[in-house]
Amino acid sequence: MKDAGEIVQRVVGLTEKQMERLAEAYRQQDEVWQRMQGNLRQYQQIFGQVENTASHLCMQIDQSLHSYREVVRQGFEEVVQLADDHFKNASKRLG
Repeated sequence: MKDAGEIVQRVVGLTEKQMERLAEAYRQQDEVWQRMQGNLRQYQQIFGQVENTASHLCMQIDQSLHSYREVVRQGFEEVVQLADDHFKNASKRLG
């Protein structure tokens, strides 16, 4: 009977230790989840800022390309007009 009592005491002691370890593991896991949630909120904010900045940058690039295209078009039209004028003058002189 004495052996059975000692065994029960040992089992109770081991069970208490396991419960303490499980409680500590749960606290640590909860801390990790809390940190993960905080990190995910930060990532969400950062990616939102990146998305807004990238969108603004793309709009600026689009506007710059439209402006560049218009400048090139006007320059080309001026070159064509000058060439036409030169050919007209040349044909008048020859003809």
